[in-house]
Amino acid sequence: MLVAMAERWTLDDLRVFCAMVEAGSLTAAGDAVGLSLSAVSARLKALEDSFGTVLCHRSHKGVNVTPAGRRLHAHAREMLEKAALVTEDVSEFGTRPRGLARLTANTTAVTEHLPELLAAFLAAQPQVDVSLVEAVSAEVLRQVRESQADIGIFTPGPPVDDLATFAFRQDRLAVVVSDRHPWAGREAIPFHETLLSNHVCLQQTAALYQFLLHRARDQGRSLKGRIHVAGFDAMARLIGRGVGLGVMPESAARRLEQAQGLAVIRLDDAWADNPLHICVRAPEQLSPSARALLSALLPDGLRQG
Repeated sequence: MLVAMAERWTLDDLRVFCAMVEAGSLTAAGDAVGLSLSAVSARLKALEDSFGTVLCHRSHKGVNVTPAGRRLHAHAREMLEKAALVTEDVSEFGTRPRGLARLTANTTAVTEHLPELLAAFLAAQPQVDVSLVEAVSAEVLRQVRESQADIGIFTPGPPVDDLATFAFRQDRLAVVVSDRHPWAGREAIPFHETLLSNHVCLQQTAALYQFLLHRARDQGRSLKGRIHVAGFDAMARLIGRGVGLGVMPESAARRLEQAQGLAVIRLDDAWADNPLHICVRAPEQLSPSARALLSALLPDGLRQG
């Protein structure tokens, strides 16, 4: 007679395991899910005991996921998404969506366009939380494709035929200098000319900095980053005091130019056009909370899709 062993793991265990795989370390996973390092380690050991196999190898550099761990991660991510849909589909019979909407977006969207939109959305939807991750556009697309994010905001490049996309905002990158800089009267400048000067840059993990670094390398040059700061406001203060020049979205530059004594110069490169698009795997498959967020991000709601 065969007796089925009761499963000894829970959805919370799978949630912690996915956080560990996606963050790359037990410590980062603990920060993501609000658990101590010892609690994350205990849940991982319990999972390994339950499945009777090693799911990852730990070291001071992080975790190295085994083939068994990668198999579990794929199943776990799918199960967690289905569990969230079950919860939210039933909750939809209530008066408001509830749950978590996962949004990943590039630097321009995160800093210039999303704060007010998300503040209004969260005020209107008190039972919905938003997880916001900043990433370069290629990483945004990957996270949406691999179900690590519900909604992505990216700058278009190669065709994206496997995802549903919507226009979000139109912007353009500009060069910003002090209004006392010799270039202050110029209307336009090519990016390669700026590479002869010191740049005030966003932090090295910022999506826009990584994008500009690659554009410099495309031209066989390096980007002379004299200082890295956390946002466009800090960039503007340093540029206005003559520390160097910077490249930022024109929307940010125009917002800051008068207060910080800046001159805004059009960046004369084809790739400087910086339209922002939204992408999802399929609008009809989104959870109610993610669907509500998508509708809030689109001027005409889901009718654009």
